[in-house]
Amino acid sequence: ISCGKVLQKDVPNPEKKWPKLIQDLDYTYIEAELKHPVYEFVLQVTDKELKHFPYPPVDYGFNSDKNWAYACEWFIFAALVLMYYLITSIKRSR
Repeated sequence: ISCGKVLQKDVPNPEKKWPKLIQDLDYTYIEAELKHPVYEFVLQVTDKELKHFPYPPVDYGFNSDKNWAYACEWFIFAALVLMYYLITSIKRSR
């Protein structure tokens, strides 16, 4: 994958009707899709407030545990590289 491909604007699937999933809160796009002006802020619904809303939040199929796992994985890699560097530098100094 080239950087040009990764940094392109998110284009939602035009065949998918609702709910539309977008990567970024592009308020201009949202206004165009809804054909109505929107405010530029987001409300986060908590579990206690769900009974007051007719539609539950969209489940994306993943949670933040995956992000924590990736972070731990990279910290372990960094620790291994640091240990390798320290061991090889100590052997050279002898």
